[in-house]
Amino acid sequence: MSLTYHPPFPIPRWQRGCERDPAFVEALDRLQRAVAGGDLEIDAVRAVTLLGKTGWPGTAALLRDVVADRGRLVEVRIAAAENLWRDSMPDALGIELVGDAGEEPRLRAAIVTRIGRFGTAPVLPVLPKAERGGDRRLERAVRLAEVLIVHRHDLPLHTKPTAPDQESIP
Repeated sequence: MSLTYHPPFPIPRWQRGCERDPAFVEALDRLQRAVAGGDLEIDAVRAVTLLGKTGWPGTAALLRDVVADRGRLVEVRIAAAENLWRDSMPDALGIELVGDAGEEPRLRAAIVTRIGRFGTAPVLPVLPKAERGGDRRLERAVRLAEVLIVHRHDLPLHTKPTAPDQESIP
């Protein structure tokens, strides 16, 4: 039994000039319909993941819209976030969603995980803001992201001040 997912239709690789290829256009249309929930053969999470892996032009804008759309299922938004920022640092939308305490904690944790994997030192001050209104998973994701960024950029590890023990108070 194979764990590899095989889509119900062929998905051609993107090449220059392929936007005129009927197979390419058909596959792109079906994936976009599936992301919107209009295809019965493939669910939206798988369609988002397939779109993210293709690297087709315009995919980033579509995935960014999916992440920002609070009307979609959180699982679809998480898949879009994970695939949108697969190889690069999340843009301003990701940073904004991470700091929004009203946003779904699982989505924020997925974005923080991407920040940890691809982020640079200037995002370190933003990360503590992500913990507001979150849960333990989000707190752990923030800590891990901070450690990964500090390690990757060989920065000094700043420790947060802790409350003194009751015994040490005179």
